[in-house]
Amino acid sequence: MKSSGELEYSIVNWDTNLLTPTGLQSAGPLFSIDCTQESVRELGLPHCQILSEGECESLLVAHVTEGDLEVLQPLGVTDTHVTVTVTGLSLFGLLKKWLSIPVKSQVLFFLWPLDGDDEQRRLSILLLPRNIPIDQVKAQKRPQTNIETISNCHLTPGKMYSMSCSLDRGHQIQPMSACFDDDYGPNYHPTFEMFLDLDVKKMNLRRLEKNIEEKQVWTSLVILKGAATKHCSVVPPAAQFVDKHWAELVQRVTTVEPVADNLLSQGQITREEYNKIRVAQTSQQKMRLIYDFLDCGGDSAKSAFYTILRKEAPHLVQDLEAKGSRSGSRSDDQPSSTSSHSNN
Repeated sequence: MKSSGELEYSIVNWDTNLLTPTGLQSAGPLFSIDCTQESVRELGLPHCQILSEGECESLLVAHVTEGDLEVLQPLGVTDTHVTVTVTGLSLFGLLKKWLSIPVKSQVLFFLWPLDGDDEQRRLSILLLPRNIPIDQVKAQKRPQTNIETISNCHLTPGKMYSMSCSLDRGHQIQPMSACFDDDYGPNYHPTFEMFLDLDVKKMNLRRLEKNIEEKQVWTSLVILKGAATKHCSVVPPAAQFVDKHWAELVQRVTTVEPVADNLLSQGQITREEYNKIRVAQTSQQKMRLIYDFLDCGGDSAKSAFYTILRKEAPHLVQDLEAKGSRSGSRSDDQPSSTSSHSNN
């Protein structure tokens, strides 16, 4: 920065029609960057390439303005970032020449929720470059649950990889092998899928590079915590409160921004979802967007929202809870036909 200022950025999709004529491919996300004070002097764009001596020149910077792509020479390249001097801001991203070199990568696991009739668990396994934000992938994979484990590895674009498991039985993996494609979105499809018996609690997984002699490139212990819980489980009271009173919450929560701020800081909504809430015209529109995002996040997201609401609008929560207790509602184990007496 040459002076103080506020910088805003987001990730947007690459236009392949602009990339094709250059003979280059994307080497990172495409960032939309803006600074109203025009005080940015240099940008450091993150990369995940594993560069040996003399390969720094394989990374270039794309500057996209009004549908035109300009290729810029970087000011400097480190193990993690490419620096470029800028005079104006718009869309910036990294490009690379078509070289078959390893890139810093990540292995991500997403567990599908169980329906009442499911006999097996379904686990999606994604191979992605390491500089793709995991929050962006999580948002697209809802209501699947991300299972955190050792994810860092080095993979080579264009090479074939396979997955193996320590279990002797009770699992299936498809496909047998797959090519690693260092694509940067916007869609993040699973590279492999596993189908597991319901009694599987943990397993050792490893990834092999398919050469003449197979080479292990990653291994990890994966623990499926709480994975056997089905949709028919009891809904937490906090989530029940949100679902029951949502129509009134939409009308009566008029200061939405502090609620959205808390949801973002707790990771219950993504930056993209947060921005959509902020630009909505009315508080009712903002609240309807929040509910849509919470519905994707499930009961845990709604419970977090309830806790935030108790802090930001305690009198409203107390009023709605009191109204619920006055309605004469009974516990689920009592027949509804017995609720014939008035509380007045």
